[in-house]
Amino acid sequence: MAETLLNSSFFDKGIFHVLQDALQIRRNVMKPLNELSKEEILSGEIFEEILNEADEIKRADLISDLKLRAKELGVKSLFDEKLKTYQKIDKETKRKYQGGVSSSNAPPDSNIADVLQLLDYKIEYDNDGNEKSRKLQQTVRNFEIIMDNDSRFAGKIKFDEFSRQEYLMGEIPWESENCDRAWGSHDDAALYSIIQTDYGVKNRNDYFDAIKNVSMRNKFHPVRDILDGLEWDGSERIRSLLPDYLGVESTEYCYQVMRLWMLGAVARVYEPGCKFDYTMIFTGPQGLGKSTFLKMMSLNDSWFNDSLDSLDSDKAAQSLMGSWIVELAELKSLARTAGGVESVKRFLTAAQDKYRVPYERRADIFLRQCVFAGTTNKSDFLQDETGNRRFLIIQTGVNKPTKSLFVPEAVEDMKAAWAQAVRIWKTERPELLLPDSCRDEARRLQDESMADDGKVGIITQFLENKQRTCVLEVWKEALEENGRPQKWQSSEISDIILSIPGWMRVKSPTNFKEYGKQKLFQKKLPSNENLATNYLPSATNSSKNREKIEDGSQSSEDGFMPIDDFSQEELPFQ
Repeated sequence: MAETLLNSSFFDKGIFHVLQDALQIRRNVMKPLNELSKEEILSGEIFEEILNEADEIKRADLISDLKLRAKELGVKSLFDEKLKTYQKIDKETKRKYQGGVSSSNAPPDSNIADVLQLLDYKIEYDNDGNEKSRKLQQTVRNFEIIMDNDSRFAGKIKFDEFSRQEYLMGEIPWESENCDRAWGSHDDAALYSIIQTDYGVKNRNDYFDAIKNVSMRNKFHPVRDILDGLEWDGSERIRSLLPDYLGVESTEYCYQVMRLWMLGAVARVYEPGCKFDYTMIFTGPQGLGKSTFLKMMSLNDSWFNDSLDSLDSDKAAQSLMGSWIVELAELKSLARTAGGVESVKRFLTAAQDKYRVPYERRADIFLRQCVFAGTTNKSDFLQDETGNRRFLIIQTGVNKPTKSLFVPEAVEDMKAAWAQAVRIWKTERPELLLPDSCRDEARRLQDESMADDGKVGIITQFLENKQRTCVLEVWKEALEENGRPQKWQSSEISDIILSIPGWMRVKSPTNFKEYGKQKLFQKKLPSNENLATNYLPSATNSSKNREKIEDGSQSSEDGFMPIDDFSQEELPFQ
């Protein structure tokens, strides 16, 4: 049939070398026009013969005769479509390169004619079964056929599984150099223009859907590819890294922490979203190279991230995309996190993030592929005992480093250590937990790193004779601050209150005379206390007043509004 797609192998050089000799049309006719087959009359060489004919009269005669033969074969509309495309390319090429250019600047050879035959058309036939007309379909599939088969960009539109974005790899018409970079909006503009001009497919929404589909068929993972390419030499490589480059004491604890952290990083690459709760913390003097070491361990600067300002927003989660090693530089992001210690713990131990990428229709789940490491020159940076087990502290600068980070051998040592970690992960699949033998040392270092800026003592003393409080009361009366605390300061005060034995937080907000509706913190009620006696702050309340207080219509005499749905253990008073 006329619409039968041509096998590209038919158009090999040998066949058309013979055909070109045979088609000295209007000059040395070795093969009459009436003997041309459908495949021959639709071949690229026929159209090149037309365009190469310098004499306009001869060219017009040639086109006329070929159209008659195409009509006899029932492929006239396809012939006209291809002729129109070749003429458009010829015209555009002359416009762009008029004035003379070297052959190296000429546009690359294209297989547009072959691709055109692969596209989907709506074809109409006459009563005799001959093709009457054909119309190119405006579909996602046609965009995909072009992107997958046009030699100018076939196989070059890829999807980076690590950064979760389209990627460009190879030579393309709109760039003068070989590309190896993320796909950009300017690439969309250039590719869409080419497809629209050369093929006439032009629905923009279909174009963007096709880009996604085509790229997903060409997926790659750059970090995984790098790690797969590393070969372990069988020697112990992980144990010496920290002592050699950061002057860390060569202990079993330090080795196990580094080994665990590296295995966590490898696991997150091969099994995104796997559970890994630990954050390694480097402490020690400035200028030792703690941040430089972490950046070099990422093996690629673009896979290293040291720009997290806080940990409690969608922006923070989105910034993890394309990051393998994330540095909490000077632990500033921990202090600036508005949600306090609880938010920090949730963020650092999460296995996945859910958010909506800008311009996308819906939120997606993104599995974590990164690990965290902190750096600080402070010795007291932890604030909450309950979450400290997640921070594995390593003291740097205990000894003088024996190797420099600023020589090529440093990167090779790191690659060798990664090769060992990959081998361990692939062959042993160890649990990503700190060995029991190292937990006492981890606890000792965590306890030594507990922060005490004076607020804990002040707040503890303030609450000694109180049964209930709120953050704003502590801020103004205990810490003697003016205005209102920032969100992270409120979280800090909240964490300190909850760290004091006997204090708890109540879910429902409560009215305070001086501060309005606030979150309530209270002392736990001893089990032998009488609920009715202690529920009201005054022992002389009338039953009428009691009803007003209990139904929430009136504050008590000291400004406290009771809360509904308390269990006896949650009530605050003695």
